[in-house]
Amino acid sequence: MLPFDTRPWAKHVAATVIAVTTIAAICVPIVLHQRKALDIPIVVGIVLLLLAIVPPNIVVLRQRRGDDHGKPGTPGPRIYATRPAGR
Repeated sequence: MLPFDTRPWAKHVAATVIAVTTIAAICVPIVLHQRKALDIPIVVGIVLLLLAIVPPNIVVLRQRRGDDHGKPGTPGPRIYATRPAGR
């Protein structure tokens, strides 16, 4: 799903990305609120950034080593078409 997500260091990078993103998503609104600059579009932007960054990295963390299902270029499960009887 992400580039290099099958590398041995991918889980460490994904965990770091999730941690830094979560910390930033908590700190930025606090700082903006103190400066009286926090409004609804900024909150929506922060939520959308969280939704774009965190879920793909969670997939990398939950992925088993050697699990390449759904990757481009890897063969998927073979599904054989059956013909109706009599043809």
